[in-house]
Parts: sequence; structure tokens; C-alpha cells
Amino acid sequence: MKTIINNEKTKNKDLIVYKNFWTGQVKLNYNGQDLIKVYRKVYEYQYENKTTEKFTISGNNYAGLYIHLFGNTIQIERKLTWYELVLALSMFVATMIFATLFATTAKCGVWISAIVGGLCGGIGGLLEYLSMYLFRKFDKLYLKIIFALELLAVAIFSSYVITYVIF
Repeated sequence: MKTIINNEKTKNKDLIVYKNFWTGQVKLNYNGQDLIKVYRKVYEYQYENKTTEKFTISGNNYAGLYIHLFGNTIQIERKLTWYELVLALSMFVATMIFATLFATTAKCGVWISAIVGGLCGGIGGLLEYLSMYLFRKFDKLYLKIIFALELLAVAIFSSYVITYVIF
């Protein structure tokens, strides 16, 4: 994800935020210069006269992403609402429930059930993260619900496929 901000909070200079979808790592570029990471969520910008300015990142995937610079706070990603969290977590929970249900009805052994649970848990986590990312793209609630139902169907179908087809 690439976000470009240019307003009075950034002193009318371009602040470019790169966030990796898979790892969550953030890289910052201010006024055409890549910022140096000095600590976990602290970046440093160096002016021509060798003075420095610190940029601090706060937040996470659930609480939103914010950058603190020049005494201002800029929101990069908005906070997820409670119903978006419930819809996102339902992917993981549904995948685990149906994986357990399918493994039990297929009369799999303990080790096969553990492998199925691990694979389905990974798929459920991926669907949860994908839904949290995409919920921020939609504004209308009915689109989020339709999207969540589609991902829920993918979660249940993937649990079925992993249990019965693979094992």
C-alpha cells in the first residue's frame, strides 16, 4: 500500500508511506528522501544543515495507523469498527469450527486432525487479514457483509476440501 500525503501538517512536502501487505513493515519517504529507521517505530529525517527530525509511527491493523511529526498526528489507516472486527474474526472461527467438524465426521486420526486444524487455521488467518484490509476499502455496510459472506463460504469450502480431498 502506498499513501501520499501533502498538506500543512507535512509542511506542504510529500510524505510517502509504504506499507507491506504481508509483513506490515512500514517505510517512509519525506521530501524525496528515504527516512532512516532508528528504532522499532521511529524514523529520522536529516536536513541539509545536519539537523534531524523524528517521525514516529503508532497503531496496528486493528487500531489504525498514525504518524506523529512536527507536533501533528496524521491518520494513514482508519481504525476498524466493532462490526468489522466481528466479521473479520468470523472467518478464522468458522474455518476452525468447520475443520474440526469435518475432521471428526471423516474419522481422521489425531495427527491428521492436527494437520487439518493447522492448515485451516492458516487459511482462516489469511482470510481474516485479507478481510481487514479490504473492509477499509468499502464504505457501505451491505458491501462489507456480502464480502464477509463470500469469504465465509471460501473458509467453509477450504475446510471441506482440505479434510476430505487431501486427507
